[in-house]
Amino acid sequence: MNKPTIFYPQTEAEFWQKAKEDAVLAIRETLQKQKVCRLGLAGGETPKHLYELLAEENLPWERIVIILIDERYVLSDHSESNLRMLREALLKKISLPPENILAFDTSSTRESAAEEMSRKLTKLGQERNPLFDCLILGAGADGHIASLFEGEEVLNSQELAALSQAKHSAVQERLTLTLKALENSSRAILLLKGSEKLAVVQTLEG
Repeated sequence: MNKPTIFYPQTEAEFWQKAKEDAVLAIRETLQKQKVCRLGLAGGETPKHLYELLAEENLPWERIVIILIDERYVLSDHSESNLRMLREALLKKISLPPENILAFDTSSTRESAAEEMSRKLTKLGQERNPLFDCLILGAGADGHIASLFEGEEVLNSQELAALSQAKHSAVQERLTLTLKALENSSRAILLLKGSEKLAVVQTLEG
């Protein structure tokens, strides 16, 4: 995956307009070359508004596969569920075939959910590479992306999906795609908002 471009918006409206334009461009360019666009979407509050904006776009959703990058280990109707957030922000508003969404099955054990996601991603990778055409990522104030936290064993995982721990969060048990999976992407849009994200920006530019 190429180093992401850092965009410094002048206003909140400019930030979201630029993010939406970049995401739509990535999708449309992919669909000019491929039958399907594989779109990896992160959970969390930062990307939520972008998903709401994408729901308003006239896109061929039947040709888009959405893969949820990370999840809190709660049931999908729980207020902390990333899948629930994605449903409310995007999925309920578009005509996406059910088979075009890949998410962690939190009704099973964490281990089973991670293994099943790894299996599905492996199959996609066997069909064609890169695994992802575009990733939409947010970042925490501590610099974590997806549910990949500094010092955790998951950073060294050779699987495509794995268990993770968010030690300082209300829901500590997580499921996440690994660096191995996320690095296998044509492009990425990294959303960084707020002064507390400055250190993350400086790290990426360095």
